[in-house]
Amino acid sequence: MSILQLSNGFKAVGITDCGLKRERNEDSYGLDAELGLLLLADGMGGYTRGDIASNEAVKRFTAFIQTLTIEPEPSFWHKIRHSLYTRPQRNAQQLQLAEYAEQLVRDLLQATHNDIEQLNLMYPPGSGVMGTTFVGLWMWSKLPEHVMVFHAGDSRAYRYRNGQIEQLTNDHSLFQQWLDDGSVGQQPAKNVVLQALGAVAELQPDVSLQLLENDDRLLLCSDGLTGMVDDMFLEQVMAQLTAINLQQSCQDLIDQANANGGVDNVTVILACHK
Repeated sequence: MSILQLSNGFKAVGITDCGLKRERNEDSYGLDAELGLLLLADGMGGYTRGDIASNEAVKRFTAFIQTLTIEPEPSFWHKIRHSLYTRPQRNAQQLQLAEYAEQLVRDLLQATHNDIEQLNLMYPPGSGVMGTTFVGLWMWSKLPEHVMVFHAGDSRAYRYRNGQIEQLTNDHSLFQQWLDDGSVGQQPAKNVVLQALGAVAELQPDVSLQLLENDDRLLLCSDGLTGMVDDMFLEQVMAQLTAINLQQSCQDLIDQANANGGVDNVTVILACHK
């Protein structure tokens, strides 16, 4: 585990832990300094091969981004890529660039979803379906002072700013849908996920572009953390977060989740500027 230095001055670190009750870790994460990419995936516990799904999702999405932003040869997103790299970056065009980038992320999420669906076809019928939640941050150098936030499922992204923590993602879960609908009727189970790469008929991720300030502190996590640790504790840790204590703060969150029961795998990525 080492601290990642991003080009925009942010630093990031991640930790994953099996927890106290699970026999294997089905979470995966990836950090890429050159791309400004932070990714976290939680293989769905109700399905087989969740560890494969989460690992493949992180690897394949990263590879797609690398293809479009590093390799000089055109790809099957040639028209989108051509527009991204030939438009002058003035104010009006910057908005257009952001719109292209948002659609690009949606396309890459769909491509990753399709790949995991294809992996499922390699296994015998009746052997189960693998899938994974997915959450990420993309701090792309061509959109300075911004971060693209995207997710499918109930892995979350948070931002701490001006003394308050804010959840940037809205869980794609039956429980969250029940809350959004006014909590009418019997409360459903909290672990029923409505969106996941490779395990739903129609992928409907959320993607948004957020302004990024130097004092922002960012958190990505699987539900192994949020199911065990309340927002008050998260806010306390984020309030004290600096580039110096990034690693220790990640470990503190992991330790607290395990101290509270550790019933699931738990993965944490933290990022801050100073």
